[in-house]
Amino acid sequence: MAEPSRTLDDLLRARLELCGRISAAQARMVTCQQLAFGNQIAALAERRQSPHAGEAAETTGRDDGLQTTITALETEIDQLERELAAVDQQIAAQRTS
Repeated sequence: MAEPSRTLDDLLRARLELCGRISAAQARMVTCQQLAFGNQIAALAERRQSPHAGEAAETTGRDDGLQTTITALETEIDQLERELAAVDQQIAAQRTS
């Protein structure tokens, strides 16, 4: 959370930084989601050609790792958005005073 003594310029810089971090985390999350979707398609294609339990287990392990990463990124994005909301409140307060 931002300190009350920060200037409007400081708050705007902090806001810009938070927006960049949110955007980067969202991009990483989309990439992970695309990889997970690609793995699911590949697993379906493999099962149609030759159903082997070992291949399915390997794909599931990769998907679990991606899902863990996606969940962590969702948590990070939520936290960054809360920080952004706090900075936005401080910006609004600075502008009205």
